[in-house]
Amino acid sequence: MVCKADGSYRMAIDYRQLNSVTVFDAEPTCSAEGDLYKFSGAAYFSELDLAKAYYQIPLTDRAKPLIAFSTHRGLMQFCRLPFGLVTACSTYIRLMRIVLADLSNVSFYFDNIFIYSSDWPSRLSTLASVLKRLRLHKLTAKPSKCRFGCSSLQYLGFQLDGMHLYPLQDKTEALKQIGLPTTKKSLRSFLGMVSFYRCFIPMASDFTGPLSDLLKKGQPEPLQWTKDRLSRFNHLKEALSSPPVLKLPDPSLPFVLRCDASNFGLGAVLLQYIDGSPHPVAFTSRKLLDRERRYATTEKEALAIIFGVKKFDFYLRGKEFLLETDHKPLVYLQSSRCSNDRIMRWDYSYRTTLTE
Repeated sequence: MVCKADGSYRMAIDYRQLNSVTVFDAEPTCSAEGDLYKFSGAAYFSELDLAKAYYQIPLTDRAKPLIAFSTHRGLMQFCRLPFGLVTACSTYIRLMRIVLADLSNVSFYFDNIFIYSSDWPSRLSTLASVLKRLRLHKLTAKPSKCRFGCSSLQYLGFQLDGMHLYPLQDKTEALKQIGLPTTKKSLRSFLGMVSFYRCFIPMASDFTGPLSDLLKKGQPEPLQWTKDRLSRFNHLKEALSSPPVLKLPDPSLPFVLRCDASNFGLGAVLLQYIDGSPHPVAFTSRKLLDRERRYATTEKEALAIIFGVKKFDFYLRGKEFLLETDHKPLVYLQSSRCSNDRIMRWDYSYRTTLTE
């Protein structure tokens, strides 16, 4: 029995042996990046949370014996789709695609349905259409977890309105209260929490990289904290306590990609200009590999561009965008003057990927 956030319990059966012989269902999962596009410009939000989502899907008579499980009261069989099957998630996502097909201003992420609109009448109309679909397919929402007509929305650990994206305050407050990790397990937990909100931290890898070195094999426990590592740890906590507000991506505005590299990592920020002022959409960064640290400066800066373009490929593919870098030798990439084999190989490889 697994305890849920609201204090109730979810029963999970060990279906690993069954999953090992089950044909995998390759249904595309939900995309958070795609939803951020949709929410841009919305003024009203509603959220419907389906009650015990998997249990709303009935099983066929053929499937019931396959997922039987033993208890102290004998052999039991589920009548509804249980938690733990390798195909349960894809089955549920397919159901939601069918239920919400052809509805505009509606998005979903597993059992959460989001309704957004720029005006009140269209919000009411869309909400009524969604509720009719749920009744038609005999699906039930949980009233205590539903919200209607809100000016902002909690979405996958973030708070958003029609223009901006914020981290949840209770999550950042929890990070601020974390003490200095003394074991690899506690440090790994801290870095995992930071990684979830790294899109709010410029050049996050410059600060997380030296800390992740403490997780390498052979590093002693309790962890040895130098003055430099301690300052980076404190910087990460401060950066999350007062992060920059991110702008929701607007497909009608051009994107600007700024890339940079240091001796330790690569960084990029995706921007959009509003009234002549740049607003960040997302930050990204990563630590340089040992072999990459030996690259020449021009190669590191070129690698940062490739990293940034690939990371934000969802937003940039098929569109013209402005690329900004502080390394002028990179302008010779488009001319015959560039004779760096590594950079030309990267350029050819990426162009080939785009063509395919």
